[in-house]
Amino acid sequence: ALKVIFQGLTYFPDSSPLQISAAKSERRLGKYKESLERLENLRSQGADLPPHWKLEYDFELGFVYDQGNNADLAFHHFTKANSTVRSLPEYQKVDTNHSLDLIRNLGELDFGNINKIINFSKNNPPQVQPVFFVGFPRSGTTLLQKVLDSHHDIQVIEENNPLGHVTSLIESEPEKYLKGSFLLNTKNIKKLQAIYFSEAKKYVSIDDGSVIVDKLPMNIVQVPIIKILFPGVKILLGLRHPCDCILSCYMQNFGVNRAMANMFEFDSIINFYDKTMGLWEVFQNEIDFESYANRYVDLIANMEEEVRSILQFLDLPWDEDVLSYRQNTFKRGLINTPSYGQVVKPIYKEARYRWHRYAKYFEPSYEKLRPHCEAFGYSLTPL
Repeated sequence: ALKVIFQGLTYFPDSSPLQISAAKSERRLGKYKESLERLENLRSQGADLPPHWKLEYDFELGFVYDQGNNADLAFHHFTKANSTVRSLPEYQKVDTNHSLDLIRNLGELDFGNINKIINFSKNNPPQVQPVFFVGFPRSGTTLLQKVLDSHHDIQVIEENNPLGHVTSLIESEPEKYLKGSFLLNTKNIKKLQAIYFSEAKKYVSIDDGSVIVDKLPMNIVQVPIIKILFPGVKILLGLRHPCDCILSCYMQNFGVNRAMANMFEFDSIINFYDKTMGLWEVFQNEIDFESYANRYVDLIANMEEEVRSILQFLDLPWDEDVLSYRQNTFKRGLINTPSYGQVVKPIYKEARYRWHRYAKYFEPSYEKLRPHCEAFGYSLTPL
């Protein structure tokens, strides 16, 4: 990337987008001093950046200051970047309440009726039942996804969301699908399963005997419909310290859409995390399903031991190729998640408990986050 960028800079030395792109590439190569100097020179030149490049500029400064252990300046620039996102026309058009309304409605379901439908669906389950891999965004799910995708008996659907075609239909008529007796009918359940498999076949082979892992973090809120469609489903939950997870979201230049609409203000991310993981805990109490919680810190501390446990949960044999996931990732090319820059590196430990350096920004929300930390076995005491 730098070679191409430098060629461009010989013709357009004053190009702010090229300078920002060069700084990003230098930063990812570990050349933090060069990256910071380039960005600071751009600021001193008084560059009048359009909004999309302004937010890129501030995100990059945030990353570089974070690497230099200057948490306050890093947080300042991440805040500026997210503020710029909220000024964009595409953000102004998005429904910021959509996901929160969905979570509230799902939490108020009649779980007696849901479990009645689930018990009915157990009488005629589909032959193929995917594993759903869920979690709050930035929980380290992409690393495990790439590890699992290296197993010869696993195919991964990487954030393409075939379930979305089903859930959109259900969200349009919740009274019909989740509150009545419509799904106490094998034919109607089969229709929804067919919609799912029609989409899933675009990404994986359904009938070759492989285990299908459908990985999309925010499907964590769709456990009721997942369990109805696939009564024998196994669910993998990606877990990371709540504060690290929230901070990583704040540092991430997400695309603007309804699902990510709550990711551009620090307090709104905390609230979104609280509502989302609170709903997961409701589902655990109200619905009987098999799940395995993969803690990101366990995966990076002892990958082989953790992956062996996960494969045992999935009833799959050990495969040495899972430890060669980086080479397999390079061979397969494009990574379709925001974590593309991390998962091709050797085990990435820099972000583990990063939140300790930013603890003062979390202090006003400790009581909101404490129940989740206790439920998932994390401490709110920074080192």
